[in-house]
Amino acid sequence: MVNRGPTSLEVLRWAYAHRHRLTTVLGNHDVHALLRFAGHAKEKKRDTLDALLAADDAAMLFDWLRQQPWLVAQPIARRPHVLVHAGLAPTWTVADAVAHADELAALLAAPTWRADCARLVGKGRPWQDTLTGDARLHSLLLYFTRVRTVARDSGEPDGDFDGEPADMPDGNEPWFSVARAEWRQAATPAALPRVVFGHWAALGVTSSQHHLSLDTGCVWGKRLTAVRLEDDVQFSVAACD
Repeated sequence: MVNRGPTSLEVLRWAYAHRHRLTTVLGNHDVHALLRFAGHAKEKKRDTLDALLAADDAAMLFDWLRQQPWLVAQPIARRPHVLVHAGLAPTWTVADAVAHADELAALLAAPTWRADCARLVGKGRPWQDTLTGDARLHSLLLYFTRVRTVARDSGEPDGDFDGEPADMPDGNEPWFSVARAEWRQAATPAALPRVVFGHWAALGVTSSQHHLSLDTGCVWGKRLTAVRLEDDVQFSVAACD
């Protein structure tokens, strides 16, 4: 919801005003904004957060933002849907993903969150259930907020590639295409979770029985797209100048 665009403050104020009607999930730019507000991150070249950080109601808005979920799993149109900013690890079931999202949420929900969120700064590694401490948090962040592709043989995530699917590194595939992924296993087609995500602007709107991508590059001057999940009708508007 924040950064790169010119109206981060206005968007957060709108979201806060509609908070009882709105469900959102945290992404990498939300994390960066929280870290900057808490004093644990420096300004980046393309940041557009100054008005938000200087606003009189910044503390209230960030207090709301930090309590938003990292993942939402719920039935929509009679089938399971999972809403996440970037993606899931192939070794996770949906139940695993919900539990791991709760781990991150607990850190930001604590009264000491401003100091504690410094632990979120760091580079993630491939997920292993044995990870502990900050390494575990960094790995969770990598999947929830940054992953786009994974290595076809090892499942190792790539949090840096952001180009067209045709330009993926050799041996990689989109994270949602891993056929053996635990979250894709279901007894019947109606029980198969459908993961809805953004983050990969170069991918655009794509869909299958098990995924729906929504980022159409609004921040790059292209379009902002929404999909009504009950019937998959798309709504799209051009980016503002």
